[in-house]
Amino acid sequence: MKWKQWLMETAARVRADRGRFGVLCVLGLIALLLWARIIVIARPPRTAVAEPAVVAAPVQAPASDGRTTASTVSLVSSPPRNPFAVNEADFPSASTDNAIVADPTPAPTPVSPLEGLTLDAVMPNARLAMINGTVVRIGGQVPSAESLQLSEVRARSVILTASGSRYELLIAMPTR
Repeated sequence: MKWKQWLMETAARVRADRGRFGVLCVLGLIALLLWARIIVIARPPRTAVAEPAVVAAPVQAPASDGRTTASTVSLVSSPPRNPFAVNEADFPSASTDNAIVADPTPAPTPVSPLEGLTLDAVMPNARLAMINGTVVRIGGQVPSAESLQLSEVRARSVILTASGSRYELLIAMPTR
């Protein structure tokens, strides 16, 4: 009975001063956090490590008539089929009823109007850009391609327009 009375008196003394009680609670929480960290460090997550291939060993198995027979168990080292391969029975590669014959001559690749142009520098506040070494203002024509007009200057690119189409020209990356 004395230990219960001592415990009650100690609890009353600790709770008497609110400041000390708050410090005691904070120190207790810090101690619990550190204790939890030690537990996490002491018990790292479990990982699996592959071991070398197992060689098939004879296994002694009792037969139904009481004699023991030796049998060899062989394990496959690779899967019998590719699990990522498409099954031709479920997904045929070519449909015979709606076959489309491709034109053997390839279509000519369109030439970009931006080909041969490099954006050297931009000044968005002044609404200027340097394209192929020539300074161009907004509304001005790009010198090497007369059909292109500078319509917008951005932080790292410019917008060029030609016959209703808009093209973005990015600033050239520095080369070493």
